[in-house]
Parts: sequence; structure tokens; C-alpha cells
Amino acid sequence: YDGIVVRGPVIRTRSIENPTKERMKLTDISTAFFATGNTSVKRSFLIQADPFDEDFKEYGWEDLEMGERLKRLGLRVRTNKRAVGYHYQKRVRLADLPYICAREKARGRTAVLFYRKHSTSTVKYMTQISFFFFFLDWLLTIGDWMDKPWGKRLLIYLDKHNRNFTLRVLMKIVVQHSYIKGIKEALKKNKKG
Repeated sequence: YDGIVVRGPVIRTRSIENPTKERMKLTDISTAFFATGNTSVKRSFLIQADPFDEDFKEYGWEDLEMGERLKRLGLRVRTNKRAVGYHYQKRVRLADLPYICAREKARGRTAVLFYRKHSTSTVKYMTQISFFFFFLDWLLTIGDWMDKPWGKRLLIYLDKHNRNFTLRVLMKIVVQHSYIKGIKEALKKNKKG
């Protein structure tokens, strides 16, 4: 289509053998203008917008940054609900937490780069670079409980005793905290530099 970015839904699945058995969940909904997971656009518009920005050397936001440039060209987005893509995600284990936290910290750093390039309220909200999200993070991680020996023991206990729901919630808090730490690290570095 001319002047259109077409996106299809991306359904996260834990089944590599039969991904289509998975149905769309609330957590699968994306309003991203251009997320490379299941999006198409004419090559000429990608060339006109310039290539992916090589300033993004770490994980995160490079596709949404491209989307902001495509939006500036006047492109519109349309959703094709029949163009479903499936994204395999293995079940997250406690042992995966250090890797996930490192990746999210990198994503936090690139969020600042993205916001510096597109200082709009939409990007600010999307990247969570605001006092509200910083305060929420502080509230959920009072005393840096996840870095204390008892916090680590709590996560191990929940894992060993199959308290999966509570473990998942606390792991999400830890991962989100890593993301916010990455943002703060990049903001601090940018102030100095």
C-alpha cells in the first residue's frame, strides 16, 4: 500500500511445535507505529526515512525510532488482523533473571537515546522517562530489596516451592527496576557529557 505501514498482531507463544494454538492475549496488544516483529512498508519509504539509526548500539527502541521517522513522512498505519505472527518465548526461569536484567538495563539506556532524538510526550510516556515511573519504581523496590541477601533468598524460596505467580510478579518488578536503572544511568551520563 502506498503511504501505509501495515502491521499484524504478534502473539507470544510458549509452544514451538504448535504456535497457532495460542490465542491473542491482552499482553500481546501493541500500538507501536512500526515494530519490526510483524510490520511491512514499501522499501522506498524506508530509503526515504534513512536506514536504521546506527547510534542504537544496544538492544531496544531502534524500530520504534524508525517508526517516528516514517510517521514524519506522513505515513499512516493500518492493522491487518489476518496477518498474524507468532513469537516464541520460553518460560522465564529464575536462572534467566541476570540476562534479562542486563538486557532491560541496556533497553533503558537506549530509551534515553530514543527520547533525545524524539522529545515528544508520546515517546516520553512510551519510554517511561518521567517522575511518575521513577516514583513507582522506588515504591516497588524500597530499600533495593532485590539486592539484599534476604531478597535473593525469597526469590529462590518461591522458585523452589513453585510459588510461580508471586515469583513472576516479583521478577517483573526486578526486571522493570533494571530498565529504570538503565534510564537513570544514561540520563546521568548525558548530564556529565
